[in-house]
Amino acid sequence: EPMGVGLDQTIEYFGKRKWRVRVADHAHRAAAATLEDFLRQLKLDASAAFVDALATQRTLEQQRQAAGYLSQLVGAQRHRLSAGDIGETDLTQSRVDELQSQNDLLNAQSDAQKAQLAWSTFLGRDRGQTMLIPRGKLELEPRAFDLSQLMANALQNRSDLIALRHALDGANTGIRLAKANRVPDVDVGLGY
Repeated sequence: EPMGVGLDQTIEYFGKRKWRVRVADHAHRAAAATLEDFLRQLKLDASAAFVDALATQRTLEQQRQAAGYLSQLVGAQRHRLSAGDIGETDLTQSRVDELQSQNDLLNAQSDAQKAQLAWSTFLGRDRGQTMLIPRGKLELEPRAFDLSQLMANALQNRSDLIALRHALDGANTGIRLAKANRVPDVDVGLGY
């Protein structure tokens, strides 16, 4: 019975392996930049949710104060009515203002709870289980920015633009790989 042993080796022309490696490298860099952009955007969203929760908490506290003041005013107006200093109309107007303030307070409580719930979605797996009350200051020191420097910095360092540049480079490299793939490979073999 005849037996045979053979060995074949493919020889690629025009740097096909080099272009495949470059395409993969550009795809990897684009994916890494896209992930970095996603994380940057996630941080921005979490910051915005915190600021919103902080602002609605401040509004709630101001509405509580206003409702307390109007409640005290209604009490004072009752004493003034019984003393004969004001008429029933003035007391009724104060009561209407107090009720409107109570309504505003309920709306502020609802807005604060919604903002806190939106903020808690960034807290991980057990989000919504714990209600956190945001603390901080909304006041910022004025800052001056050089618009041309900001634009140049953004064009150079923004991860979404970096991802697009790598995707473009990957597409151009893919074109070169496609051109290199038009040339057939040679198989060299040895058999016995």
